[in-house]
Amino acid sequence: MTTTTDVRRTRAISLMRDGAVTCVALLLSFAAFDDITTGNETDFTLEYGALLVSATWLLFVTFRLMNASRRVLGAISFVALAGALWGQREIGPGITPGLWPAYAVTASAFLWFVIVAVVLLVSGWRTHPETQRA
Repeated sequence: MTTTTDVRRTRAISLMRDGAVTCVALLLSFAAFDDITTGNETDFTLEYGALLVSATWLLFVTFRLMNASRRVLGAISFVALAGALWGQREIGPGITPGLWPAYAVTASAFLWFVIVAVVLLVSGWRTHPETQRA
């Protein structure tokens, strides 16, 4: 028999897992972008693969937010991800940080998903039954 506490615990664990995996995806994205912009290699297949995996996860989280009645977070996340995909095409070897549109949009999307990860982690922690006061 499933109790309310079990449902809350499952939901809390799901939120914290999504937040933790989002953090890992962001670290992977940051490392890939850093290597692409500062590396001397001629082939960045691994880095672009890492970006693709990260974008896929972030899209998954975006749809989960929309389905979990967090439509505003989901909609903004979708726009941020679309912007990052647009901006990524102009970020390559030797690019210096600046306020040019592609870099600013990509950096803003990264910052947005850091906020989403924190929201997921905090929401999971606050929802967990063991953190509730009697």
